Amino acid sequence: MKVSIANIWKNALLVASSIVFFLVLAELALRWGGFESRPTRFGCPHPVLRAIYCPKASATFTRGPYEYTPLINAEGFYDHDYPRVKTPGTERIAVLGDSFAESLYLPLAERFDGIWEARLPAYVHHPVEVINFSVGGNGTWDQWQIYHLITQQYRPDWVVLPFFLGNDVKDNIERLLEGNPNPLRNEYDTDSFKKRFKMVKSGFNDWLWNHFLLYQLLREESTRIRGYFHWSRRPDFMKTPVATTPHTIVTDTRSTYDDVFFWDSAGWSLTRELLRGFQEEVTRQGGQLVVIDFPSLEQVGAQPALPLEEFHHFLDSLHIPHQGLYDLYAAMEASDRTAQFIPEDGHWTRRGHRDVALATLPFLADLLRASGR
Repeated sequence: MKVSIANIWKNALLVASSIVFFLVLAELALRWGGFESRPTRFGCPHPVLRAIYCPKASATFTRGPYEYTPLINAEGFYDHDYPRVKTPGTERIAVLGDSFAESLYLPLAERFDGIWEARLPAYVHHPVEVINFSVGGNGTWDQWQIYHLITQQYRPDWVVLPFFLGNDVKDNIERLLEGNPNPLRNEYDTDSFKKRFKMVKSGFNDWLWNHFLLYQLLREESTRIRGYFHWSRRPDFMKTPVATTPHTIVTDTRSTYDDVFFWDSAGWSLTRELLRGFQEEVTRQGGQLVVIDFPSLEQVGAQPALPLEEFHHFLDSLHIPHQGLYDLYAAMEASDRTAQFIPEDGHWTRRGHRDVALATLPFLADLLRASGR
């Protein structure tokens, strides 16, 4: 039996029309049914960086009990606008962290770096600028890239890395496994079809998210499903509630989730390489790298223990000033410790930012005074 081209086209058109009708109906049902739209995405595609925001973008952001509408600056980060050339006599600190340091859900004055900027001048008796280049989801790999491409143009005297023990090591090794542009190999070329396609795809995905509830629902469900499979790949000891007794684990598993517990893991090995390279570049630019490391709530008092002693000895070997906040949290009463973190979320509360700022101010002030800059 012969099938005419006209009939093929008619059937294809019928199928396409049915799909479009179903999608439109589903979208209208979500709107009429009161499905709550998720926060607007204001990321701008970049050929190298994993994420950066569109200049001067703004959207309401909610995390736990907090809701705020941050304004992105002209450079693509959540902070005030600063001139690239600093005022003579002013000391400049750049902060490169993840969602903890970014905290889109709080006003800048309530974020730890805002408190630093307000209070440090009284300690050192000269003006201090603290510029935040943090982006949620970033690890050391991404932070070095941002420094190389953007931050160094501001010539900071100090580059502070708030190092999150919860996932920075995992994020670093996963960037390598995903084949992302590698800062260790100076892979900053932006002119390739693959990178241009990545930018177009990322921008189109954000446009769909911002305009269609159905797309938001489908993406959230797919993320939930991926999260389940990621969870299923965690080592068994990480699937159970926080333990207070030691686990019997001798060697690192193939999972990237437990790399942080093993100093000789692939994740820590890569992180050490990244910190060496990062420190070398900051030093060449006339600055000094500083590390402030902190755990998640679940990591405080849990077993297996984090290799903090090895980490701090490594930083000492590179002459990187550092302060760890693990002991700060461990010394708190349980109620005070939980008050530092947003329930069922894990990020710092307003009080958490304040306490981190107050705990680190003397450390930073001592560095600034001793440097004689």
